[in-house]
Amino acid sequence: MKILLINLFCLVILLFSCGSSEVPSMKLNVDQCEYCRMKISDGRFGAALTTQKGRTYKFDDLICLLNYIQRLTQYLIECFSLLYSVGE
Repeated sequence: MKILLINLFCLVILLFSCGSSEVPSMKLNVDQCEYCRMKISDGRFGAALTTQKGRTYKFDDLICLLNYIQRLTQYLIECFSLLYSVGE
């Protein structure tokens, strides 16, 4: 579990370092967290993930961002496993 968290942290750092230096704006008490759907009320703890296409996912804290990435990673592993088992 600890290794998984370290890998996810490295992935987050990699994703943040590969984009523009422009910081996405967060509208407090308006924008919602992509993971838990709570309104982002404190900008000090907010986090954002911007894709290569420019779509920005906003989170109310770093834990939600890490959980979102972990859920996405698990989904990709399940899809790969399904494709691999069908190919046999």
